Parts: sequence; structure tokens; C-alpha cells
Amino acid sequence: GGHGITDLLNTLNGGQRRTLGVWGLRDTFGPAYALLQKTAEDASFGPIRDLVRTFAIANVPMDPGIVVLGRAIDKPALATVRSIARSAGIHDNTARKLFEQKGLGRAGLEGGLTNHRVTVLVDQVDETFSRLNGSLFSSQIKREFQIPRTHLTALIAIGALPSLRLAGGGPSTKHRFARTDVARLMERLLEGAEEVPVPTPRQLTIWDARAAACTSLENVLSMILDRRLAWKGRLAARSDYASVLVDADEIIGLVRVEPPRDGLTAGEAAVFIPGLKAESIPRLIEAGALSTTTEFSPQARRKVRVIPRSSALAFMRRYTTLGEFCRQHGFNAKRGEAMLRRLGVPTAFDPTAILAFVYERSSVEAAVTGSLAA
Repeated sequence: GGHGITDLLNTLNGGQRRTLGVWGLRDTFGPAYALLQKTAEDASFGPIRDLVRTFAIANVPMDPGIVVLGRAIDKPALATVRSIARSAGIHDNTARKLFEQKGLGRAGLEGGLTNHRVTVLVDQVDETFSRLNGSLFSSQIKREFQIPRTHLTALIAIGALPSLRLAGGGPSTKHRFARTDVARLMERLLEGAEEVPVPTPRQLTIWDARAAACTSLENVLSMILDRRLAWKGRLAARSDYASVLVDADEIIGLVRVEPPRDGLTAGEAAVFIPGLKAESIPRLIEAGALSTTTEFSPQARRKVRVIPRSSALAFMRRYTTLGEFCRQHGFNAKRGEAMLRRLGVPTAFDPTAILAFVYERSSVEAAVTGSLAA
């Protein structure tokens, strides 16, 4: 019956997963599939032909447009690392890394299957792979649109240009960009730009305006894309990134009215919080004990990473340091640490990890109160 045939098809198809080469319908189902092809006009084979066709569409990876027992399949149900790589125009190994990053085909990847055998439902493959088809590398964008690599980095940082990452984060990350995303960015940059045959001395390109205002690329680009500028231009007969012009004096004026910085740098936080050194601050941030934000620094003329005062005050309400404890009770560091250890007060963080002794304030106060009462 139908269940027995389905079990047989499952067995035959399962045997293909550990093989090499083509995963084809005739390779998988053998002479039985050939017989169904030869008897395409025989109505008595119709039910079994429908059963095999339905099973094959759901369980065998195939190319779009393939004819399965008399019916063309526009959208197969399954894809492999290899088929995705071919349709997206990327290397097999790149597609495999993307599968790993997105958790696709995990069973096949962990089982060590080849790229031809790691499968995933087509509906699970997000638009990233289709957007990779015809996508551009940084070098191609520089040649075609005149966007330097440092400006691409700034555009990615402010979320103006989505990156299709082909590796893990960090400096070795390879970026590709969908052509539609780059075209949309250029439309936003050039929207409403006045054509300028000969720019005045204060009508500058994006990088020259950044230098004139002593601010960051991210800041200048955000002003343009957020439509905060009253004037924007472009060099006549050009429509590339290098043709975009802004008013340097307008940029400088906007930079100077940024609110002053209120947060604390790592060095300032170490002075603000008793008993800490500057090298402990990044480690406490990484541990989640302190939060960060970005604020405009008049001195640096750009946005810098700072610790909000509210975060530092919250830290001080919850925690105390060995240095603060010793200053309050007149101990040296060695004696203070020994006393807290004797009172059974545990450190809130690993001292070797954050390079400081930090304790829950409530635990220290309770231990000291109990010791005095005794």
C-alpha cells in the first residue's frame, strides 16, 4: 500500500545522504523511477506516480524547472549548500559558513555531510541568499560609486547600508552589499541635491566637510541622511558619492550646538567610583555591571563612548570596592581583604577577571554589623 511505498522511498532516499556526486531522481529511486517515466501515458500507474512525485518534491533537492514525472516544478521544497551557492553566485564554502551562522541545516553540518547533501527547506532560507546574487564587494563599490572603504564602514555603523556578512565579526569580516541597497543609499544622498557647476570654497565633499568641522564621518553622514541640512548639492553631470557637496559652515554650526558630554570616560569613571582603576572599567562593562552610551565630546568634536552617570551611581549603590572599604575603616589593602575573607564575604566578580576586588555592598554591611554585634 501507500505506506509501504513511502517507507521504501524513505529508505532509498536516506541511502543517498552518505553518497557522493549527483543526488538525482533516477540515481535515488533506480529502475522503478525509470519505469514510471516510460509509463507516463498509462493511467493505471497514475496513483503511484503521484505518490512518488509528491515524495520526491518534498525530500529530494532539485533545480527549479525540473520535470518530475510529467510535471514541471517551479519552486522545489529542498535546497542544498551547493544549490544555494550556485544560485547566489558565491563559493560553496561561503554558503556553508552562512548556513552555520544562521543555524540552517544543522543536522547535516554536524554530521559532516558534504555540501551536496546538507539540505534545508527553501522556505527557511531568508532573503539574504537571494540578495547575494549580483551583490558587490567593497572594492567594486569603490570603483562603481566612488565610495571609499572607510566611508562604507561609517555607513554600516549608522545603519545606512546593510551588509551581507560572509564571515564572523571583527576586522577580517568580508562584506557584500546588495546592489538595490547601494542604489537606495545613493538616491537618499542625492535626493534634492542642487546641481553645482563650480563649487564655492565652502561647498565641500563629505570627507572635506568632515575635516573642516573636525567631526566624524558618521556625524556628517547622519546629518545628510536624516535631512538635517538646509542645503545639499552635487557636482554637475555627476551622480556618484564623490559628487555630493555640503555647506561646511552649516556642518560646523550643527556640530557646535551638540549638547555637552555628561557621561564618564573610563578614566573619569575610575576616579568617580572609589577603589577602581581605569583598566577595570572595560571589564566591568563586559560583565554587565556598567552600561555605556555615546555622547558628543566638544574636545574630540565627535561622539565618544561614555558611561552614564546614572549607571555609575547605580553601581556604587549596589557594590563597594576593597579600596573604599579600607578607606572607611582605616585598613591597608592586605588587611582589609583578609578581614572580608574571614567574615565570609564573597567577591561579586572574579578579581583576576576585572582586576579589582568588588563586593555586594549589602553583604559587606551585614557582615560588618554582625561582627560588631558579636
